Amino acid sequence: MANVQLLDTKGVDEALQGGDVDVFRYQLNRLGYTLILAIGGLMLAGAGFIWWQYGFSENLWTAIFAGLVAGGLGLSVHAAYWYAFAGTHFVGVTDDKLLVGREEKAWSIDWSVLDVDALGLQRMNATAAKGMLEVRVGGEEIKIYLYNPYVFLEDIQALMSSLLERLQSQQQAGNEAFDEQDVVVSDS
Repeated sequence: MANVQLLDTKGVDEALQGGDVDVFRYQLNRLGYTLILAIGGLMLAGAGFIWWQYGFSENLWTAIFAGLVAGGLGLSVHAAYWYAFAGTHFVGVTDDKLLVGREEKAWSIDWSVLDVDALGLQRMNATAAKGMLEVRVGGEEIKIYLYNPYVFLEDIQALMSSLLERLQSQQQAGNEAFDEQDVVVSDS
């Protein structure tokens, strides 16, 4: 059995159904999400007004129209991405594995290969606007978004507590830091 596995839909289902799993799901940050949709909608409405009022008669209005359409569509796609992200992604914690991903594909990482550095706690990227862990194991970098303007994990304190408890129990069990070449990565 590999220390780090990329699970498919069947593997994710089995991992989530088998045993005691704490699953942390993402929620939409309604204010940030609504704001980005509103700005995108206003940009598209402004483009519609320019087209209705001026058409494509002058280069300046055509350029403004194109910029507003591109910006409005870009913000709408960005909002759609985070909406889908919140509906499908999760972080799962079991006694022997950390699960990170979505329902169709997720990483399964044995606690035996995780330490404070591999879990990214020392280089944790956290500001008032966003927080993220970058898990680095087996040559892979797996991002765990804690919060950002669009989504947040539903119980960050419980997740962080669970992560720290697992790391502490690994340390108490005498597990030492691992060498990168000892980690086996597999797609299954």
